[in-house]
This record gives sequence, C-alpha cells and structure tokens, in this order.
Amino acid sequence: MDTANKYIQQIKDIFEQEKDRYAAHKTIQPIMAKLTQDKQFLHDIIKKSLSDPEFIAKVRHYPTLSMYIYKDKNIDMNAHIFMPLPDQNTDITFQSIHHHGNLLLTTAAAFGPGYESILFKKGFTLDMDTQIATMQVEKIYQFRQGEVEFVDAFQPHVVFFPKDVSITYVVWSNQKPEHATAQSLKQNPLIRKFKKPIKKVLHRLGLSQKMGINVVEYYDFYPENGKIKALKHRIEFEHGDNQNFLTNFFHVMQKVGFQDTDFLSHLAQKYPQNSTLQTLVQGFVSGEPIPAPFYESHRTVRYVNLHREEIMKAIHS
Repeated sequence: MDTANKYIQQIKDIFEQEKDRYAAHKTIQPIMAKLTQDKQFLHDIIKKSLSDPEFIAKVRHYPTLSMYIYKDKNIDMNAHIFMPLPDQNTDITFQSIHHHGNLLLTTAAAFGPGYESILFKKGFTLDMDTQIATMQVEKIYQFRQGEVEFVDAFQPHVVFFPKDVSITYVVWSNQKPEHATAQSLKQNPLIRKFKKPIKKVLHRLGLSQKMGINVVEYYDFYPENGKIKALKHRIEFEHGDNQNFLTNFFHVMQKVGFQDTDFLSHLAQKYPQNSTLQTLVQGFVSGEPIPAPFYESHRTVRYVNLHREEIMKAIHS
C-alpha cells in the first residue's frame, strides 16, 4: 500500500496544516489529478476494500458503489463507482438535483468515460410557500478521466448515468475547521451505531449547526411543470442484497484490469461459507465475464431519477 499511503499522507497533511478549507481543497487538486493516472492506486484500494469484512458483507443500496480510502477529523476520502444503465441511456440522473449542505467536495475522474453533470451557481433561493427554487446554471460539462472538479457547500448539481463504468476519487471536508471535532466523533463505533437518533436529538436542541452536522432537509430538488421544486426530505433507495453488490464489484474489477488472482484466492479461503464470493473468485480467476446485475428500481424512483428533457425545460423557462 506504499503508493496509496504516499498520496493519502500528502492530502492528510495539507488539511492538517491549512485551516482555510477552500485553500486546502485548491492545494490538493494537482495531487488528485496525479491519482487519476496511477492505476496501482486504484488496485490498492480495491484490495484494501476486499480485506475489510464489513465490505465483503455489504448489500447493494445505491445505483453507485463506493470504496473507503481514508477518514480522519478533517477529511473523508472515498472512491465512487458509477454504474451505467443496462441500455447505456445517459439521459437519466442517478440522483435528484442536490447539494451537500456544509460539506466541500473535490472530485477527480479516475476511470471510464465519466458522466455528464449540471453544476448550478451557489446562492439559489427557495420560496417556502410554493417550494419553488430559483437556480442559475454555472456550467454543463462532461467529467472526463483525469479532470478535477470542486463543488462548494450548498451548491446544487446533478449527475447523469454514465455510458460505462466510471470511477471518481472524492475528498470531503466540512466548510469550517472548527467542525473537525464533530467529524472525529462520527468515527466512534458507538456513535456510528446510533447516528440517526443522536442527530435527531441535536437537531431538536438546536445544536446541529454549531456542531457542523448536516440536517438533510431541502437538499434535493426536481423539475415539475417547467419549475425546479424542493423536497423537504430525501427519498432513499430500497436496500438490495449482498450478491448483487459483490457481483457488480467483481464486474468493476474486470473492467479496471485487476489481476491479482493470488490475492483473490487467499480471500476465498478466508470466507469458505460465502458461496457468492467463492463463485465470483472462481469465475474471475478462470477469466469468465462477470455481469453487472441491475435493479430496475434504480432508474424509476419519482423525484430522484430525473429526465434530461424535464431538467432542461425547467432551466430555460
């Protein structure tokens, strides 16, 4: 993991030393760009993920898959895997128009054709009576391999399904360094276990903003009758199963050219009772094409899976 640790340490040090979070995100951009050119880094985090029993036991939830890279009180770093629709339709979004609250995001396109995104300008307005949001487009762009983008806190954007498997590296941070304590507490296993009820209590006490904790209300938007309207509460996808998750992940491993079959053979030995893993490892080692089973519900959720035509109509009305 020397390659991975080198880059992670550089990013970690920047956020530890630079208290201006915007300056820190700008400083890491050249490092993030280098990461996208380092194939070994991607293979290292694949092995790191598969070495985690919790990852092996994951169930499919979102249309995207993700891999943990690193987390401390300042940053949260992951790899996001965007899966295509079976018919390769790129006119449907995998999530609502949304923002990330007080989080800042730097993202780098590491693999695949990438996705198209609409980034709106920061500072939208919301009429609480009509739930109509007024937004202006900052840019519409194709996020291509090697490129790095920054998304500000409370800045709406939307991402369309890609034509093929695409992977991005992301670094999140709170907008303000004084919220690092809350970020550190989130890593406590007990707090993670009871995260939802704790967040509700802090919200009722009016302490969420002080602690730097996002309360997910009015984070999501959708087009309707030529207008962009807000959802008070986020709509979640239904949970799937572990077989779907692992099968899709091994499909991705084939796509990116992962070749460490010795590692996979040892992995199978660690989980002799996991029949799905046994079958996938055997197929991978023998070179059998592994499919990417799709949940049809991942493109039919109202207010979430939006159509390009409807969004563009709302933008230009």
